[in-house]
Amino acid sequence: MNSLTASAPFPGAGKERDPGAPSPWVFPPEREPRAARTPAAAAGPAQSHLPFALLCEEDPETRALCEEACLKAGFRVLSARNARDVIGHLSASRPRVLIVAHDLSYLSFASVAAIANEWLSPSAFLIATGNVLPCHLSRATGLPELRCLQRPVRRCDLLNALAWIVTQ
Repeated sequence: MNSLTASAPFPGAGKERDPGAPSPWVFPPEREPRAARTPAAAAGPAQSHLPFALLCEEDPETRALCEEACLKAGFRVLSARNARDVIGHLSASRPRVLIVAHDLSYLSFASVAAIANEWLSPSAFLIATGNVLPCHLSRATGLPELRCLQRPVRRCDLLNALAWIVTQ
């Protein structure tokens, strides 16, 4: 008999389990309250008043530019790299700004817009980025041209869109 078959497949495999003992497969309850795990609570008191901006952008240059501009405009930035992130961030943080690429590979823009419509407050704003002219992007998304940015995104266009949002 070799050492693999001689050992038990998991600790306590051959023993009789006490019915009153906790199951080894049940994880202990979380010690940290749910509110402390939200991004707002984790950010600390200095940033807890800042609104969130959620980026759903796959292009690294555009993502970096959007992140930098949002930080300068006074937003805390969250990034979503898949559909689960989008839904998780929308439900947990209720961002004021949502910047979404029109050509996401993991989720269509219409899906993100529908999810955002369901989760975001009426005062939240959606900004679209894409590889087409802003007028075409505006027609495709239903957003005003000011909130439709053509790649490569220009810093001044993004800052104008964010400035317009901040003043609303």
